[in-house]
Amino acid sequence: MEGKKTKPFLLTARTNSARCPANTAHMVQSASTAPAAPPIGIFLLHSIYICDILHIKRSYAKEGKIRLPVPPDFTTPIRMSAKERAFSQLQRWIIEGVLHPGEKLLDAELAESLAVSRTPIREALQLLEVQGLVSMQPGKETRVTQIEKNDIFKLYPTLAALHALAAELAAAHILPEQLEMLRELNVRFGHAMENGQPYQAMEHDEQFHNLIVDAADNAYIASFSASLQIHIRRFKYVFLKQPMPGSLTASVEEHAAIVRALEQRDAQEAAAMMKQNLIRPMHELYALI
Repeated sequence: MEGKKTKPFLLTARTNSARCPANTAHMVQSASTAPAAPPIGIFLLHSIYICDILHIKRSYAKEGKIRLPVPPDFTTPIRMSAKERAFSQLQRWIIEGVLHPGEKLLDAELAESLAVSRTPIREALQLLEVQGLVSMQPGKETRVTQIEKNDIFKLYPTLAALHALAAELAAAHILPEQLEMLRELNVRFGHAMENGQPYQAMEHDEQFHNLIVDAADNAYIASFSASLQIHIRRFKYVFLKQPMPGSLTASVEEHAAIVRALEQRDAQEAAAMMKQNLIRPMHELYALI
């Protein structure tokens, strides 16, 4: 029995001795004194892991830190849970009209389509109900909420007032790097529209407005704005899908005027242009629906 206990330990020591000679003696000693050997798989993994760490530490001890071969411009991928992925995709499908207003949603079918279990689908639908994008009747059915045309005149003026106030507040202390980012977002917005990418255009437009809201540094404006934008997205997507070159030019020019006003610390002009940027498409959208 004693011989059977020592063989795995000696085998592991020889495997790692070239890279970790200091560890070899320790493992050989352990082989002769251990009362009971652990499973060889666990010991192998543990020994290799310890040896690798020691090897890396020795290699870079002079530099005082461990350096890994990772590109300097590497962006860490966003890790999302199954619920978050389901929520994000279903929200996008509702906004894009893939899931039609009034359409009945079956969690089993959605789970199969998104390759997740039914639990994250149910959790995602609950979040969408809080946002007002679906209506749930427990034990009966879940449906995409309807779009009411007259809601345009309730949503857009409210958001326009909030964002105009945000622009007015932001003019006092917006930073040069924020102004540069606004210019970049406006360029991206224009390119997305020219290339027939309404969803991307909508995202860039929201990022433009949200950056100004952030610069205003008012948590209440940010909170109410986020809530309104969820519902406005459904209308905005319909609007941005339309081939309207004149409206595209107007939107880009209004964005540029907002940036100029902010750069000049002209709070009144920034607020006025921000309001115009939201009220103008409201009337155009109402005529389309």
